Amino acid sequence: MKNALLTFGSAAAILLGLSTQLAGCACEQQTQEDGSTLTVCEPITIYEGEPVTDTLLYAPGKGLEADIANGSLTVRVGGGDEVSVTWRPKTGHGRGEEDLARQEMEEGLTFTLEERGDMIYVQSAVAAGKSPYLGADVEITLPSGFAGAVDIFKENAGDVDADLRGSTPTSTRVSANGSLRVLGAQGTLDIAQTAGLSCEVSVTGWSANSGKIACDDAADITIASGLGGILTAVSQRGVVNDPSPFPSDWVAAEGNVENSKTFSFGDSTGAGTVAVTSDEDVNLSVN
Repeated sequence: MKNALLTFGSAAAILLGLSTQLAGCACEQQTQEDGSTLTVCEPITIYEGEPVTDTLLYAPGKGLEADIANGSLTVRVGGGDEVSVTWRPKTGHGRGEEDLARQEMEEGLTFTLEERGDMIYVQSAVAAGKSPYLGADVEITLPSGFAGAVDIFKENAGDVDADLRGSTPTSTRVSANGSLRVLGAQGTLDIAQTAGLSCEVSVTGWSANSGKIACDDAADITIASGLGGILTAVSQRGVVNDPSPFPSDWVAAEGNVENSKTFSFGDSTGAGTVAVTSDEDVNLSVN
């Protein structure tokens, strides 16, 4: 699917249901008979559209580039030899505005799955001037033979949950504006969370290149046992918590700034240094 506008089989099928969770309120100023103004607010209802799924045959060595606006992103590793993507469109409007929601989802969303050079490109784009609630939750399934760069850019609010275990990323770059979970990160790391309630990263392969993990919330970082590398950890307003029990092949030293530590583990010869920073605590574990 290349730059294909979202379409639906029938008007009756577009709305799968109404969420019982309110997404805020829409307010407007109304002029009263006496000339005064009154602010009237109406709850926003989330309207969900029919899911759209597309697949693309995976070529060995291709990476994943995902550019997702207004929605959550889930990445998993499955079987087969295809990359599968499901978009679940949604938008928010007042009660009884099903027709407006339907039109907005039909006209305001663009979904893309295509090859771009060495990358498989997945996009969920929102047209300008549409409701701030318009977007799509996206689910990507990679084949177990995936072995390429992972580059995820998550625009606006929305969680990222990427479980890459079972694949072999050559690098892991993730930017999220919401809760973040990345499992099975490998290669050069560049992982950043700008807002959210949780930040969890597990590293299963260490690179010779330096990298970074930056969390807005507390950072829960797990390192696979047997790896060799160097990690620096800095907490802006909390503490750095050592792994417990402390591994016998780890060495810890106080850092050069307040609330910081440096750890070396395994055979760190030639290994890159990963810098972990968090506004809250940094919690380290090994498994």
